[in-house]
Amino acid sequence: MPNENRLPFVAKIEKIELVNFTADAVIDLMPQMREFTIYESIFSPLLKAELLVNDEIGLFVNFPLTGEEFINISYRATNDNTVQQISTSFVISAIKDIRPTNNARSYVYVLHLVSRPAYENSKTK
Repeated sequence: MPNENRLPFVAKIEKIELVNFTADAVIDLMPQMREFTIYESIFSPLLKAELLVNDEIGLFVNFPLTGEEFINISYRATNDNTVQQISTSFVISAIKDIRPTNNARSYVYVLHLVSRPAYENSKTK
């Protein structure tokens, strides 16, 4: 009898990097990351994601975030005693729900992401 308490799929995020459009600045977003969600559909050939960021270092203003920056994510996926190291790249398509925190010293916002191949395909005919 199989163990019914076993999770079918476990993923652990190891690295989230923000790379500006010219690839000359890289920032580690792991300390600012609060939630990361990937959306995949059988009806759409692209991968979407949302990254909830608690920005206490002024990243939104000082980096600055203008859209079209890259988000590189590396995670370890475990399934049935098999471990895979997976890296994928997204492009920021929108920045929404920008809200100051209660102490007004930081901001919380959602980065809407689209897979990098989908972004590159949208730029060509």
